[in-house]
Amino acid sequence: MDAKEYAAAIIKPVLISVSGSPGSGKSSASIIATEHLAGQRIYVGAICRDMAKGMGMSIEQFNDYASVNTEVDREIDKKVAQRARQLYSEGNNVIVEGRTQFYHLKESSKIYIFTSLEEGARRILQQRRQSQTDVRNEDEVKDLDEMIAKASGREENDVQRYIKFYGVDHRDHRHYDKVIDSTSISIESVVLQVLEFVYQKQKK
Repeated sequence: MDAKEYAAAIIKPVLISVSGSPGSGKSSASIIATEHLAGQRIYVGAICRDMAKGMGMSIEQFNDYASVNTEVDREIDKKVAQRARQLYSEGNNVIVEGRTQFYHLKESSKIYIFTSLEEGARRILQQRRQSQTDVRNEDEVKDLDEMIAKASGREENDVQRYIKFYGVDHRDHRHYDKVIDSTSISIESVVLQVLEFVYQKQKK
């Protein structure tokens, strides 16, 4: 079966949380899986970027702000989880993409997608160079080495915030039902693994 066939075979509504490392393809996988499921996607990163823009900040500045103002993350995560549960209760297939949503939506099928730091940075840099606009609302970088340092620093910042707020490290694979290494596989293969897992889980 391919990804579309697995999606079509999923009969009951599903609630999926997707976390992962920078540049792992979690957004692309979430978008495609949502399309296959004719579902609803909630993207925490977009909410944060919109808030940052509204406050005249880059995403890095916003993350620094959020690390001090603890109510920011808590309020976003609370609203996202509430919205996801509401959509799911209404019979929708729901995919929530956010680093700590596995923690807030413990009843979800919890997916973690990761790649090597260098590969993740290369993908992000390539995406930014191909984009006509800075959709990620991030500070400028000159080359791959700078992007690697930037991605590493941002993830470490995120980890410290989540440990401080929730007592969890989102990189710990033990939190998840399905862990996928996307370093050497296509995004289509990632989506296939996600939907096959959800299908098999529903069959049990």
